Amino acid sequence: MTQALNLALLANNVNSSGQLNGATGLYGTIPLTNFPTVTPAYGGLGTTGTPTNGQVPIGNGTNFTLSTLTAGTGINITNSSGGISIAATGTSGFPGVLGQAFTSNGTFTIPTGVTALKVSVTGGGGGGGAATGAGGGAGATAISYLTGLTAGNTLSVTVGGAGAGSAGSSASGSGGGTSSVASGTQTITTISAGGGSGGGGSAGQGGAGGTASGGTINIGGGGGGGSNSTDNFGGVGGNSFFGGGGPSLSSASASPAKGYGGGGAGNGSNAAAGAGYQGIVIFEW
Repeated sequence: MTQALNLALLANNVNSSGQLNGATGLYGTIPLTNFPTVTPAYGGLGTTGTPTNGQVPIGNGTNFTLSTLTAGTGINITNSSGGISIAATGTSGFPGVLGQAFTSNGTFTIPTGVTALKVSVTGGGGGGGAATGAGGGAGATAISYLTGLTAGNTLSVTVGGAGAGSAGSSASGSGGGTSSVASGTQTITTISAGGGSGGGGSAGQGGAGGTASGGTINIGGGGGGGSNSTDNFGGVGGNSFFGGGGPSLSSASASPAKGYGGGGAGNGSNAAAGAGYQGIVIFEW
């Protein structure tokens, strides 16, 4: 009877929201505030207080702590009433997806949110020689992984030109130009890829491949091939990191390089030999 009466008194103190306001029974006033927190062991969170926008219960090894999420590099978190929005602050959430290629001199600006880059630098290919001339050498390639960069800073870009093939007679081809990436407003160690040498004329030697420096990986360009004076074949052009050396052709024919940094083929006669192919600089992030 006593228990039923006390329950009835409690029921009379339920407010419009279904919450108890407190009740007075046979054993005095029953306080309905300052109840002890319920620990996770009994299905509770073990927390007190009202969470602010974006706060969630996060385990602390004993109970839960009300806390907001912490944004990492390239991540932005926005807290709202009943919601949390997470978004990437950079230009891409997938490293290596975006890039920019330079086929002429210029200035590269580090994109927003980017602190690391992969840079590939290839020099120009050398031209071939004439009069049963040799092939031109290929440009070198330097690959560098840059870190600790500041978005908005700049880097200076130089792209090596293609070496010209010999115009005729027994002259050698000309060498390709050096490509590089150097400090602008962002300070770095210069990344350099030398161009290939021109192929020799009149059964001369194949042009030497270029050399690279300053890269995490430095790759020399392929050397040009020697000529075959017996069959009047010019030498093949050297292959670069991107391939593309000019193929050997007979008689008056000569073939230019096909890919960035490739060397041009030598000519089997006194006609013009094949030109090399220009260099390239590629940024990836």
